[in-house]
Amino acid sequence: MGEAAVEDRLSSLEIVLESFIMSTHVMIREIKNENAKMKQDTAKFKENMDKTITEMKQDTAKFKENMDKTITEMKQDTAKFKENMDKTITEMKQDTAKFKENMDRTIIDIKQTAIKMEQDTIKMKKELNKQWGDLANKMGTIVEDIVAPNIAGIARQYFQVEEFAFFAIRVKCQSTINHKVVREFDVIAVSNEFFFINETKSTVKMSYVNDFIDALKNIYEYFPQNREKKLIPIFSALHIPYDIQNYLTKHNIYAMSMKDDTMDLINFEEIMRNDGFVKNLE
Repeated sequence: MGEAAVEDRLSSLEIVLESFIMSTHVMIREIKNENAKMKQDTAKFKENMDKTITEMKQDTAKFKENMDKTITEMKQDTAKFKENMDKTITEMKQDTAKFKENMDRTIIDIKQTAIKMEQDTIKMKKELNKQWGDLANKMGTIVEDIVAPNIAGIARQYFQVEEFAFFAIRVKCQSTINHKVVREFDVIAVSNEFFFINETKSTVKMSYVNDFIDALKNIYEYFPQNREKKLIPIFSALHIPYDIQNYLTKHNIYAMSMKDDTMDLINFEEIMRNDGFVKNLE
């Protein structure tokens, strides 16, 4: 190869190399420009992100501040509501306690008044009964005034007797065995089923009770027509001591004395437990 040819090829290579170098410089410049632009875009993006984050933080802080304020206000309102409710409840409790206290006082007053009225009534009834009994004893009319009017009620209440076939007070009867013997009975009452005989005393003695027991043993000498009826013997007085009452019960004799504002059988249940109907005492 000639020297001229070599020089031509070197020139061509230099041209190519120069072109390559220029192209490389252009590419490098473009890459640098792209990198610069990317850095600018990245910086701008970061700036925008920082701004956005800052705004979000500010909004979050403001939201938290508002929420804290709202919660504080709600707590204050709740506390105030609770305070008002507590006050209202306290006042209601005080009013209720005061009302209850007044009601309790009123109820106590009413009960005390009722008890006093009842006591006064009982005392008045006892006093009236005592005066009535004393007056009847003085006049000798205890049978007519006190005992006899209660026999019908006793018969109705305890023995279901609505009416008597015979009823009389201070009955004088002659013995069917000894005509010379005449006995007086305070109250005699006869129904279809029962034969009531009553002995009344203004004062009570054991001897009076024993006399009545003896009289009952011979009762059919005076009333033979009532032999088949159930005998109901009743011993009456304004007051019958407890030992006398027990003695009467032992002999199946009903004790009748003052109870509240009337006369009543005071040993009915005890006698009924003993099957207290007396059919025949002979």
